[in-house]
Amino acid sequence: MATILNKVCFIPKNTKRKAVEVASNIVDATSVPKILRTRNVAKKNEDADLKLIVKAIHDKTPTGLRLIEGFKQTFNKELLDACQPEKAGGRSFHYDFEINILGKGWRQVEHKGGHLFKPIDPLQPPWIQGVQFYNGPGNHYSLGLRYANDWYERFIASGYISKKYNIKQTIPEREDWLKKDAFKQGDPGTPFGKELLCLFRPGKSGCFDERDIMKKEFRINETDLNTVKAEVLGLAQKVLSEKHYWLQIQGDLNGHFNFAWHKKIQVTKITDVSIDSEKSDVVILFKTDTLPITAMLRWGKGQGLSNIRIDLR
Repeated sequence: MATILNKVCFIPKNTKRKAVEVASNIVDATSVPKILRTRNVAKKNEDADLKLIVKAIHDKTPTGLRLIEGFKQTFNKELLDACQPEKAGGRSFHYDFEINILGKGWRQVEHKGGHLFKPIDPLQPPWIQGVQFYNGPGNHYSLGLRYANDWYERFIASGYISKKYNIKQTIPEREDWLKKDAFKQGDPGTPFGKELLCLFRPGKSGCFDERDIMKKEFRINETDLNTVKAEVLGLAQKVLSEKHYWLQIQGDLNGHFNFAWHKKIQVTKITDVSIDSEKSDVVILFKTDTLPITAMLRWGKGQGLSNIRIDLR
């Protein structure tokens, strides 16, 4: 733990490092344990990358100096330091780390990384490689709530899933299923959901046939679109307001990588809403006065099992 200019920060401990040449720059290659860049360890990859970035800037290593110089070239401002916020009392942050800027103080930064070493187009959104800028529970949206209730009526309460998959556990009450299965961020919590989960592991990850039926028959009318438009605009404005800068990195921080700093992104209005009928999930497209936004309604922990979400990308 380190206290810098009265700010409580997390600074990673010293780690062994070696220097390598990257794109005509000598950059720091702190030896973070090599982790396969696969989806199931994405969170570990992200945590390791953030610790490396913060330590590099804080210690002014070759990698850190490269990022600092890139910030100055982009914004003509002096980047002095970096830290990760201390998370106390279970509080979550809608940003990844903080930087101290000469004359401006501490500002919040969102990091978006991709493991492929390739050029970055600074004119494209920093989340262009497919990651979301907000991963939100489906019950924060009226459309997510209606989707969950329709699923319950169609496939749970009707006995459809119980019969098709020979589920022995009693069908849960609606509110119990919504709380413990549909909108739970982890694995399902009802006995019904747990039995269904066991049926699909290992191997298949849920009720894909039912997901496809819902995609065909779930009706979204003009009122729905107007409501989700207002909800998405409000959430996007709130979440984006907490990110003063964006750091996009493409490649391996322990090897070859490209990076780009982006200024704060703001959205003041949504000008058009449409539905992407080609996708398997429910996907809604928004045109705004700055950058396009995609809202994806999906199951986060296996189709029909748990964690209905609406990701904003």
